Amino acid sequence: MRVAFDIVGGREGAIAIITNLNMTAKEAKVAAEYIMDKYGHVRSVVRKVGKRSGKYRTFKIKHLLGKKNLVVVHKEYGYKLKLHLGKVHFSPREGDERERIVKQVKDGEKILYLFSGVAPYAVAIAKKRKVEITCIEWNPTAVRYAKENIKLNKLKGVRVLKRDVKKFTSKEKFDRIIMPLGLEAIDYLKFVDIFVKKGTIIHLYGTSGDGGKDLSKQVKMILKRKFKVVNVQKVANFSPGIEKVRLDIVIV
Repeated sequence: MRVAFDIVGGREGAIAIITNLNMTAKEAKVAAEYIMDKYGHVRSVVRKVGKRSGKYRTFKIKHLLGKKNLVVVHKEYGYKLKLHLGKVHFSPREGDERERIVKQVKDGEKILYLFSGVAPYAVAIAKKRKVEITCIEWNPTAVRYAKENIKLNKLKGVRVLKRDVKKFTSKEKFDRIIMPLGLEAIDYLKFVDIFVKKGTIIHLYGTSGDGGKDLSKQVKMILKRKFKVVNVQKVANFSPGIEKVRLDIVIV
């Protein structure tokens, strides 16, 4: 069986996450031993044992081999992200996507970052741009690590609020809104109307079977303002025939 896995962490110590959900316990054990043997910096191997679920939409994790401490510091593009696997959601595969967003951001922007988790997009942006970022997240563990990551990377201009996105209010209008909750972000689009102005850019993530066309149709049904979808970016393969995509929406 082909082993699908991600590695979170750095050379000082990483954790491998086996993502095959249909493996037997014996197959997973063999795979864990193979990974530990081949990748010297991997100190622990765990496996996902179910899809994202629960109040905070996290994956259930089962320890297989190595150290049982699941707190790890992940490194990418010159910054660090501290997190606890199993208690927060984080995708190491989307480091390139975070960098694509950084390249779009200009100094001086006010950014609203919804479903911010441990704040990877905020850290990536604030590391290279002089901006103001408001992060909204309601998982208390993720909020704690987000605040740690801001200090860890010595960042300014980033605030993290423990809030339910549906209940968050602000009189501020933002230049950019980031919505990286792949499966459900579209359900929250109606709540961002009060935060936008002419020229606001919304990065809406979702899943699509036809290059984003179906997602764009849903946006037309929800947004009450005039807008343009100026770009569709494939982020990752989600399942056979389905991709995770990003729509770049500009309010006009």
